[in-house]
Amino acid sequence: GTVADVRSDADVAGWVDRTVAELGGPQVVLSNAGGPPPGPVESFTVADHRDALEVALLPHVRIVLAALPHLRAAGWGRILLVASETVRQPIPAYGLSAEARLGVLGFARSLVASLGPAGITVNVLAPGYHRTPGLVGRWPDVEAGLAEVARDIPLGRVGRPEDFGAVVAFLASEQAGFVSGTVLLVDGGKTKGVG
Repeated sequence: GTVADVRSDADVAGWVDRTVAELGGPQVVLSNAGGPPPGPVESFTVADHRDALEVALLPHVRIVLAALPHLRAAGWGRILLVASETVRQPIPAYGLSAEARLGVLGFARSLVASLGPAGITVNVLAPGYHRTPGLVGRWPDVEAGLAEVARDIPLGRVGRPEDFGAVVAFLASEQAGFVSGTVLLVDGGKTKGVG
């Protein structure tokens, strides 16, 4: 695979250009970004807040803007931005994540009207806890840790990567052609907010 620093405009643009040269223009763009450190927002400096945007918001913007000319040229496309459940239910322990990822939502919603006529949909995926290396690496006793997390999830378990992958596959498909501007929670029912 190709490595690119998603904090660099030039790296992202070069990565998209190399991909286009090798495989042709993208029609589905899925972007994901790292999460800022946990903690309440007031415990961080302004520089930390700036870094959170660099880590959790701006990579999405860079990737989409670099790919957009190719999606427009194709006259069809899917943009899928992976955020977090914190866009629907802020969690005080993940304050910087909520702050930056709400920016992802604003970016996505701002694209919907201008890209719709080009046949391009834009959606945000908001995953909760899934069995990923980052999650399972938190505990020496993985199963006990996952069981603790699952207590707050109505379905009684954390998500599997294939649970999330099925949602991504649908939103990237032709069948999802009338789904745009949405935030789709993939959290086993954990988020309790309305809307």
